[in-house]
Amino acid sequence: MPVTNIYDERTLRQVTVSHPVSTAVKFVYLFRSNVPTTEVTELGQEEISGVVSFLSPAVMATSYPKPIIAKNKVKRISSFCSTASFPTARAAGWTKLKDAKFMQERTQTTTGFTATSTGSVIAMVDCKSGGQTFSYGWKMNARQLFRINPATLTALGISFPTTEAQWRGLVIGCDSPKPPRAGASFAAGTSTLATGAAGKVDSVATFYDSTKTLPTGWSQVENGTELPV
Repeated sequence: MPVTNIYDERTLRQVTVSHPVSTAVKFVYLFRSNVPTTEVTELGQEEISGVVSFLSPAVMATSYPKPIIAKNKVKRISSFCSTASFPTARAAGWTKLKDAKFMQERTQTTTGFTATSTGSVIAMVDCKSGGQTFSYGWKMNARQLFRINPATLTALGISFPTTEAQWRGLVIGCDSPKPPRAGASFAAGTSTLATGAAGKVDSVATFYDSTKTLPTGWSQVENGTELPV
């Protein structure tokens, strides 16, 4: 029987998640757990305290990538497992409940949108994390792409994954860290910046690379988020 107490403090921990084919694609995945570390020794979990640095980009609460989830029927425990630790965990009685998850390559259109376009595309910007940099990805509204011209996209640091390696290295649905957002106003139904023009105005806000200088007409509207370490 597990000795977990639901009222115990949830400590911050890390595991490493590596792509099964592209070994260069590696992340440190942070999470909180109140399962005693003595119960999950084989899973490669490490507690985090104080200021730390990471050899790979560190992320927390993501949709992609996601680490292996291992289960021990005897202990009645399921928890995250480092990729490299799973063979040891399996020999100790753990089974794989869920495989590690990474984004899969897909085909998408990133041009030719209008003011009435629907749908979205996956965009990405560089984001700092624990001294490392990773590609932060999100679904960008097609109507936003109609308003933001290619030169402005470049100025904001926004690009689109086009190779298998870029897709595999994307971080999607990440709670922390997260890049800041910048916004601008456009004349309604157009791709023209509304610089004091009369009439209806549409506001657009999007993530951007914090190392970039914002283009004319744009300003930061939301701070990014940092890791809790």
